[in-house]
Amino acid sequence: MKAISKDRGMGQWLLILFCLFPFFYGMYYEFCGTIAFVIVTALVLWAVRWERKLDIQWNVGMTMAALFAVSYLLTVIWAVDRGMAAFGFFKMLWIVIFLLGVQWIGEEYREKMLAMIPYIGVVQCLIGFVGYFIPYLQEHLYLNDRLGGFFQYPNTFAVFLLAGVIILCEKDKMTVRDYVFTAVLMAGIGMTGSRTVFVLTVLVYLIVLIHRKNAGLLVEGIVFAVLLGIVLFVSKDASGIGRITTLSLKESTFVGRLLYAADALPVLLKHPFGMGYLGYYYIQNEIQTGVYTVRYIHNDWLQIGLDIGWIPLVLYGVAIVKTWISKSVSIRNKMILAVLFLHGLFDFDAQYMFIFLIILLIMSEAEWKWIPERYQTLRVRKNTWTAVVAVFGAAVIYLTIPLMAAYFEHPDIAVKWYPWYTEEQLKLLSESEDVDEVDAMADKILAQNDTCALAYQAKATVAYCYDDYADVIRWQKKAIARDYFNYDLYVDYASMLYDGAEQLGDTDPELAQECIDELKNIPDYLEKAQSKVSRLGTMIDEQPQLSVDDTLSELLNAVE
Repeated sequence: MKAISKDRGMGQWLLILFCLFPFFYGMYYEFCGTIAFVIVTALVLWAVRWERKLDIQWNVGMTMAALFAVSYLLTVIWAVDRGMAAFGFFKMLWIVIFLLGVQWIGEEYREKMLAMIPYIGVVQCLIGFVGYFIPYLQEHLYLNDRLGGFFQYPNTFAVFLLAGVIILCEKDKMTVRDYVFTAVLMAGIGMTGSRTVFVLTVLVYLIVLIHRKNAGLLVEGIVFAVLLGIVLFVSKDASGIGRITTLSLKESTFVGRLLYAADALPVLLKHPFGMGYLGYYYIQNEIQTGVYTVRYIHNDWLQIGLDIGWIPLVLYGVAIVKTWISKSVSIRNKMILAVLFLHGLFDFDAQYMFIFLIILLIMSEAEWKWIPERYQTLRVRKNTWTAVVAVFGAAVIYLTIPLMAAYFEHPDIAVKWYPWYTEEQLKLLSESEDVDEVDAMADKILAQNDTCALAYQAKATVAYCYDDYADVIRWQKKAIARDYFNYDLYVDYASMLYDGAEQLGDTDPELAQECIDELKNIPDYLEKAQSKVSRLGTMIDEQPQLSVDDTLSELLNAVE
């Protein structure tokens, strides 16, 4: 009886945590993951403190979680930026411990967790509806007049709400409360303005109607459609909920998704073992064929491959298929998985670790039948897992400080605690006015990440301050090569070259001539950059500004 009580106690705590996670930005930020690791690990350790061993059952979900965590850790070795890549591992690690806890308390609580999704969504929607009229809440819950909830990203919030709709609609018998909550979730989806999720919602609704033959849902769907039509007719606004009226295969954001994928595919083929967490983020300006900056490519599948390589990507695909065909997985959960899979082709939902947790919980219903039974369970001795947890726990606690400092915009504290924090180093670099300090910071950044155009530009600026025009040419050309759509780099380069030509005319005529030649070549550099724009790149709203402007034209005319 004590064991049962203990299991239930941990189950209730894990259930509470599961309900709270979506309110912490959907577990998007790295510091959310580190804090979750500390809490979940402490809970699991407390619950199993008297156990001499811990058994890990290799179902599909646990296998994928462990594989991803290990893969992110391994890619640190060859990552584009090893310091930043380490965050990918710690962002993922808490999920492994959480699933271990769920595994230990049994399948009952896994189902309870999934069943809570619509109610979490309803609470967030209601707060969002009220928050629209409260400036402080609107600032944090809305993005460009679109409801993002506590996820702060409308598209992922919308697909989360759709998962809740599926859970309610797939009940054997819906109550009046269920119909009301479904309406709230549908209204929330509308207010997100997510066009892809709107299409998926219509498809899901039709499938459920055919599957369940629920007259109540049919009536509710008709009423909702009429009300939506009235709202769209009255508002005639293309923002917020009105975005669904701009649904088109030629729309810039859709074409942009295709552009990101087209640019990323060759990179994926060249890096079969991945580039580490945020690797593609740092190299995108070197390979892109259109103007954009994305932290995560808007495709979960490509992002996995770019981060950790082909092997985890293929196995993840196998796991998805295995879950879909498994007889032990409910129709409801297969529908949720299908929705998350389809939407993940056009967005980065899995970077919200709560969404990824939902996927893994659903996968956990399936087992690897072809794995021999004696290998399906890993037995870990108490001393072993205690030591492992202690090491990783200490690292996680330590990293939480710089991660939170970065979130609250204290880059100096972040870098002090974690010297390899490239993003925060770049912030400090852009703010510094001391020439020698800038030079030292740029050298440090480039030593750990040689893709940062800002660091090369900083080196060129330092060289310019010391009248070292040979290094100006050297460093600024590297900056341009890594951010060739940035017109300001060309203008700055031209200005420095012009000054170099004037100052060196008598003292170093050879270098002065090199400055003049480089200045004259800038239109060719601009033309070369323009030639990199692909057909998809010409179809998005943001276009590169690579025409010679008046400032550049005056400098060119001056050296003629």
